[in-house]
Amino acid sequence: MGRSAIVEDIDENRSVWAAGKPPYEPESTLRRDVTCDVAIIGGGLSGVSTALHLSQRYKDRSLVLLEARTLANGASGRNGGLVLNWVNGVETRNPQRAKLVYDATRQGIDLIERTIAEHALPVRFRREGTLEVITDPARAEEAARDVERLNAAGVPLRFLPRS
Repeated sequence: MGRSAIVEDIDENRSVWAAGKPPYEPESTLRRDVTCDVAIIGGGLSGVSTALHLSQRYKDRSLVLLEARTLANGASGRNGGLVLNWVNGVETRNPQRAKLVYDATRQGIDLIERTIAEHALPVRFRREGTLEVITDPARAEEAARDVERLNAAGVPLRFLPRS
């Protein structure tokens, strides 16, 4: 069995959120040169979002979106609909940098919410926050200090002690 047969067996990317939708019908394969002002490679969340916003902002420009498989294939297809107001792995020791990360990701979520409303998209969208559970007492104390420091920088976090 060749690699392509194995990939086709396991790489359907039919997520729960897409399971009830009609099958995606891609355009025909690109078989000629295309001239455009902007070419976007990849039809995941970032590529489709970029295409939407560029087409709205620059109506006089031609745009082509190229996707090898189907829209929302790969990581975008496996996403469970989670939108986080943070970037995991970003160092938070610098409160101003942490505030910039918080503000940038918050603006992205605001944009998603506005886009849903503007286009009356039939999706559920809720802003409920997240919860990080820490079971090690020393790490919990450090987290409490981090929350205080980040609150002072304008990042709205809340520490819930074990009690």
